Amino acid sequence: ALYAAQQQLLAALSAHPHFSEKASGCVLRTRTKSLFSMMKKMVRLSKQGKQASGQVFDLLGIRAVVQPREDLPEPEAEAAAVEACYIIESVAKQLWQGVPERTK
Repeated sequence: ALYAAQQQLLAALSAHPHFSEKASGCVLRTRTKSLFSMMKKMVRLSKQGKQASGQVFDLLGIRAVVQPREDLPEPEAEAAAVEACYIIESVAKQLWQGVPERTK
């Protein structure tokens, strides 16, 4: 499922009209939460008085690392890369429904 989501996001970014203007590309890294990490989080949430099973939202994840354009001066490349990050966030929100108040 993560590989398919990664490919879907890459395809959507390559089709986006402004992404390539802002960045030279991006690297998408995927991860799954380990059973041990999930157990630690559930124990911590239950100690806080929260219902642990309904509070673990980050079982799967995709991290996007933007590659700045090398043909621009550093300050411009950095500003363009920040804009590219927001494009990635926007495209991801178009592809998948987010959990309200749980966006990093």
